[in-house]
Amino acid sequence: MVSLFKKFKAAFSGLGCAVKDKSVRLQLVFAAAVLVFGWIYGFSGEEWLWIVSAVFIVVLCEMVNTAVERICDLIDPHLNVKIKYIKDLSAGCVLLASLYAVVIGCMILKGVLR
Repeated sequence: MVSLFKKFKAAFSGLGCAVKDKSVRLQLVFAAAVLVFGWIYGFSGEEWLWIVSAVFIVVLCEMVNTAVERICDLIDPHLNVKIKYIKDLSAGCVLLASLYAVVIGCMILKGVLR
């Protein structure tokens, strides 16, 4: 039971670290704006499911991207073509997740998911 508590403590610590990162914080600000808009717009249950899923995917990808960047910086803080490639792949993941979220938002606003 103690080890389970330690695992949850580490997980919550990770969330705290994520919130302190400016890239993750920016994604959370966008997420909050979308959630407020959804509340005002009156999203249906299915629309909320899509929106919340998209928000989580974007924030999760940003957290993983941040972790990858930190690991790469530990390995080699100087300009390294191979590490740049890894960082670019990770950033591309965030971009694709963000585009997915935009597509979901557009589909909801155009009434496709209604």
